Formats: sequence, C-alpha cells, structure tokens
Amino acid sequence: HERLAEVNETEIFTQKHAEYFTKMVEQSYGEFWGRNQGYWLEQLDAELDNLRIALKWLGHNSNFSEMYLRMAGSLWRFWRIRGHISEGRNYLEDALKKNTNSSNYLRANGLRGASKLALQQGDYEQALTTAQQSLALFQQLKDQLGIARQLDVLGEIAYYQGDYSRAVELHKESLALKYEIRDQEGIAVSLRQLGVIARDRGEYSQAKELFEMSLNLFRELEDKIFIAQTLNNLGLVEQSLCEYERANMLIEEAVSLYRELNDKVGISNALQNLGAVAKDRGELKQAANIYEECIRLKRELGDKRGVAQAQNTLAEVAFYQGKYTVAAELAEQSLAIFQELHVKRGIVFSMGLLAYTAHYRGDFELATFLAEQCLQISTKINAPRSIAYCKEVLGLVEYARNNFREARARFHEAIEIFEKLGDRRNVASVWINLARTAYRQGEIESARIFIDKSLALLNQLNALWTRGLALEILGLLKRREGDYGRALELFQESLKISIEQDNRQGIANCLGAIAGLAMITNQPDEAIRLFAASQKIREEIGAKMGNEDLAEYNEYLTVTRQHLNEAEYNQAWMDGYNMMMDQAVEVANLISYGLPIFRETKKEALYGAENYPRQ
Repeated sequence: HERLAEVNETEIFTQKHAEYFTKMVEQSYGEFWGRNQGYWLEQLDAELDNLRIALKWLGHNSNFSEMYLRMAGSLWRFWRIRGHISEGRNYLEDALKKNTNSSNYLRANGLRGASKLALQQGDYEQALTTAQQSLALFQQLKDQLGIARQLDVLGEIAYYQGDYSRAVELHKESLALKYEIRDQEGIAVSLRQLGVIARDRGEYSQAKELFEMSLNLFRELEDKIFIAQTLNNLGLVEQSLCEYERANMLIEEAVSLYRELNDKVGISNALQNLGAVAKDRGELKQAANIYEECIRLKRELGDKRGVAQAQNTLAEVAFYQGKYTVAAELAEQSLAIFQELHVKRGIVFSMGLLAYTAHYRGDFELATFLAEQCLQISTKINAPRSIAYCKEVLGLVEYARNNFREARARFHEAIEIFEKLGDRRNVASVWINLARTAYRQGEIESARIFIDKSLALLNQLNALWTRGLALEILGLLKRREGDYGRALELFQESLKISIEQDNRQGIANCLGAIAGLAMITNQPDEAIRLFAASQKIREEIGAKMGNEDLAEYNEYLTVTRQHLNEAEYNQAWMDGYNMMMDQAVEVANLISYGLPIFRETKKEALYGAENYPRQ
C-alpha cells in the first residue's frame, strides 16, 4: 500500500480490487442456489474482509455508485445465510439511496434483497415498501422471473401478518408464472410456502403433499439450504400430528445441513423446532436449554420476530413447569414485539398463553378477557389450533367457577377441533379436563372412560407432561373407589415425572394428593406436613385454587385437625412449611398404605388436580 502511494497508483489498484470482487459476487449470485452453493459460501467466507473493504471504498466514491449497487445487490443472500443481516441491510439501503437513477433491473434486484433482509428481521413495514417497489420495477421490465419472486416475498409478508387468504393468492399467482417460465427452483419455493400456510391452517395432509413435492424438486437441484428448510417444515407437520420420532429425525437432518453450511438463520429456526418437539414430549429441561440457545442466535441476527417466537415457546415451557411469573413476563415481552410488528400469528399465541397463565394464577376475569380476544383474532385469521386453545381455556374458567355443564361444552368443542387436526396430544389433554369435570359432577364411570381414553393416546405418544397429569387424575379415581394402594402408586409415579421435569405445579399437586391419602389412611402428621409443603410451593409459583377447590381443601384440613391437638397441628404445619422441596418429596415417597379412617364423600377434594395446567 505504501509503495502504491509512492507512485500515485493506490486509487487505480483499489478500483481494480473493487472491480474484481464485484465480478466475483455477481458470478456467485447467479450460482448461489443449487449444487454450487457450498463452493460459493466457502469462497465468499474466505474473501469476507476483501468484500467489506471493496464495499466501503465503493460507498465513499460517488463515481462508482452503480458498481456499489451491483455488489451490494449480489450479496444479500450471503449476508442472510451467514447472519450478517444488519450489516447487509446497511450496505444495500445505502447503495439504493445513492442510485436513484440506476437501471430498473439494478434497483429492482437491490430492492428485492432489501425486502428479504427486512423481512428476516421482522421489519414488515420496510419489507412491504421495498417489495412493492421492486415488483413495480420488474413489472415495467416485464421480467416474469423477478415478478414471480417478488410475489412470493409479498406472500410471505402477508403470511406473517396473519392474512392467510391474501398470502395464498400471491403464492398461487407466483406459482402459475413459474410454471410458465419453467423455473424449477421457484416452483419448489412456492409449493413450500403454500405448504407452510396449509400447516398453520391445520390442513396437514395437504401440507405434507406440498412439502414432499417441494423437497423432491430441491433434491433434484441439490440445493442444501432449501432441502433443509423443507425438512424443517415437514418436521413441524409431523410434530403437529404427534409423530415425534419422525419429527425429530427430519429436523435433526435439517440442523445437520444448516451446520454444514453455517447457515445461522436456518440453525436458529431448526433449534426452535427441536425445542418444540422436546416440549411436546414433556422433556421440559431439554426444551428450555434448546430455546435459550435459539434466543441467543436470534439476538445475534437482530431477528426481532425470531426472538419473540423463541421467547414465547420458552414461556410455554416455564408455564408447564408452573413458573407462572416467568411465563407471563416472557409472553408479555413477546406480545409487545408481535403487536409492534403486526404479527397476528404471534399475537394469538402470546395472548392465549397469557390467558392460561391468568387462569392458573386465579385471575379468571383476565383469563376470560384474553381468551375471548384471542378467539376473535384466531377466528378472523382462520387459525384452528388457536381457536381450540381458546375454547379450552374458557372451559377451564367455567370449571373453576363450578359451571360444569358450560365447561364440558367448551371442552367438547375443543376436542372436536383437535381431532380434526389429528392433534392427539391435545385431544388427550382435553379428555383429562373432561374426566375432572365428570368427577366433579359425580359421574365416576364417565370420568373413568375419559381418563382411559386419554391414557390410551398418551401411551402411544409417550408425552410425559400430560401423562403425569393423567396418572394423578386416575389416582384420584382409585382413591374414590377405596383402592388406596393403587392410588398411592399412581400419585408417586406422577410425582416422579414432575420432579424429572422440574414441574413445580405438578409437584405441589402430587404432594397435596398424597397428603389427602395420608389423612384417609391414619397418618395425620405426615398429611399436615405435606399439605404445608404443597401450600408453600403454590405460594412461590403464584398458583391459586377455584372457590370450590379452596373450600374442599379447607375441609380436608378440618378433618385432619380432629386427629391432632392444636400444638401438634401447628408443629406439623411449621415442619412441613419449612421443609426443602426434596425433603417433602422424600416424605411423600415414604407414605405407606394404611387402614382408612375417613371415607371420601361425593364432594372429593381435587385441590391438586384443579390447579393443574394443560399442555
């Protein structure tokens, strides 16, 4: 550099440098998808410092502004895959500002890249503006390939904002153009996007068919990134159908391909889906670890929408663990981002989760308000799974208020939707709620039928979280029948599952259920200690009971106090309240079956199960 400066040739060779790398990135842009993808990623990685030097020089030399746009407009795919999205946006938007009079094609292509990068970061307003400008220029050029691809971008924006009907129209219009010009890569992209919308609408058979058609085309093209994206989407369909082994296999293959190409956006998306599979199987600790890694990557990428999505799913894990304060905080943060971005899909997810959380914290009015708002939006955008969740949480509120007939009606509406979707895990969960409701109504045989149906599904799915709840309810049924030995086994098995998952709500429920059994079988000291330990956990996580549950809980305590004097009762309560959780669990596991001293009445205390979250 010093020698060039001595002979006044620095500018000449800097220009040659920029010209060389502009030609390189333009060549890479034309071959970036397909079998040469890996080669070009390696080449651009190796020359990253040179690319940045060339871009900076071009950005400061107005005589070369068109070359600046040529280079910036050819790099957006690379920036996106490598996660340098903010950097890429800065260069590209700067180049576009400095080239307002460049050729229509250069500006159209640059605006296309700007719209894709803005879309990736959840900046939908900017994405929409640049996508529409790009489309208008491609239409002036009568460039059918450019038109088709921008229609897809507009379809993606409509999809994320919850306008599914408009998104389908745009993708179908794009697909028709691509068939005309025989754009195999584009056809595969449009088929995949239509599959994503079908999946969100619960049309799983159609979604699988579209994804498999898309996957076959991408395999023919040897395009690893698009293969990974489609495997990821197929995995989500299998997850929705509760085919967890298959889902895990597909998403793991996608992760492997993404890591091979160091596609940070793809890795973060696939990790989120792996976390969802772990969550649905009840592997809550593993799911939380995966989501935390995902959030870290999303923040590095500046992906606001992605951060909100990952926080939402992490909130769901916290909810299933009974960490209601944490769950509500994460869901509220996500809701604020989704509202800012006008992402209706995210809004209904966050709002629905907040409704469930409000219910288990005892704020039934807030739960009802949120569920009804969520139901209204979900119906408008035709999101059937969200509709079913809303109906279920409204049923839970009716149940807590002892409106059992209304609760059962809501639960049946939810089951009907989940069954149509093929969502066996959620069907099993709602069967449990129906079992609890029937039990409350004194319909023991109906309750047994409902719980048997639930366990039959759960044995197929091995969904641990929901299985733990089902075992607890079955234990209550066995306790009502006087089969105390079997009831104790079921409560202790459910407790073990809750401990493995760090599920505080489940632990509190099982401690309370075992306390009731200890009381019935003449073990009043242990009963009071376990009641106190259960109460302490409930206070820590902010869980509250419905009015009827609280009344029956107090009835249990009253009966137990008859077998202890005041000093004995107070000492046992203090001992139990001051126990560490693992000590309480040890006491619960040492409870043995004894002779009953108290026969349960029709008004059985479900103080534990009533407050149990659903999955």
